[in-house]
Amino acid sequence: MQRSPYPFAEQVNLSQGKELARRGFGYVLQFCRGTCGSEGVWEPNIHERDDGLALLRWLNGEPWVESIGYFGESYLALTGWVLMDALPEKVKGMYLSVYGTDRHVSAYQDGLFRQDILTSWAMENAGKPVTADYLTSCSYMPQIRVDRELWDADLLWYRDWITHPDRDDPYWQQGFWAMLREMPKKVRVPLVIE
Repeated sequence: MQRSPYPFAEQVNLSQGKELARRGFGYVLQFCRGTCGSEGVWEPNIHERDDGLALLRWLNGEPWVESIGYFGESYLALTGWVLMDALPEKVKGMYLSVYGTDRHVSAYQDGLFRQDILTSWAMENAGKPVTADYLTSCSYMPQIRVDRELWDADLLWYRDWITHPDRDDPYWQQGFWAMLREMPKKVRVPLVIE
C-alpha cells in the first residue's frame, strides 16, 4: 500500500503495481486528497492521518487481504509515519525512506529555511502549475508573498513553514508536527528506514 500526492509519478506507480502483481502481491495506491483526481482540496499534511487510517481500516476488513505492507519515500513515507501508532492487525511491516519525523530539522539548517528542499517542493506541489523560475522564487522578497505574487497561489502551509524558524515555536511543538515527531517511539511492526 502507498499513499501519494504526486500525479507525475502515476506511471511509475502503475509499473510498480504491475511488477508486484506479477509476483503475487496486491498493490493499492491512493492519491492524497485533492491530487490526481482524488476528491477534495490538496493541503499538505492536513488530511494524511485520517485518510490513511480510513484506507487501512478498509483494507484490514477485506477478506481478500491477508496482510498489509506499507512503503514509500519522501512524502509517501510521511503518509506512512502518521499512521504508525494506529496500525490495524493486518499491517505486518513498513519501509519508509527519505523522510525524517522531526520536520523542523529538515525545514531549517543552521537557522536558515531549507529553500533547496521546501521552496522547490512547494512550487511542484502548489495544486496548480507554477511556471516561475526557482532561483527567482528563492530570492523573492519578501518571501512571505512569493506564493501570491510570483506563483499565483495561496499556500498558507508554505507561509507557515517560513514564518516559524524557532524550534520551540508552538507550531512545531504542538499538533501535527509534535505527533509526527513522537511516532518512532510507537513502532510496533518491523520497519526499515532508509
